[in-house]
Amino acid sequence: MKSEKYMDDFIENEKNMEVSPFLYTRVAAKIEAIKDGVVVKRTPLYIKMAFAASVTAVAWLGIALGKTYTSAKSYEEISLNINDTNLENFSLYHFDDYAN
Repeated sequence: MKSEKYMDDFIENEKNMEVSPFLYTRVAAKIEAIKDGVVVKRTPLYIKMAFAASVTAVAWLGIALGKTYTSAKSYEEISLNINDTNLENFSLYHFDDYAN
């Protein structure tokens, strides 16, 4: 009984709460602006400048690191020869031996 009265009082208080007319005005103006396509978000200049500076710094660091790389054996040609004839049994796919 007590909890029902508490819930009824709470609901009545919520129904009787005064709404700010300015909130409705601002929300309605935003909705109208979105419908009209007027809303344009612009990125501030300092964010654009920071982005450009970071891209430039990354490119410069990449070039600088690329120039510092030297191979220990850059004057020699290194080759690796492996006899791989027995690695894969391609003879299984040639039926010349079985035809006779």
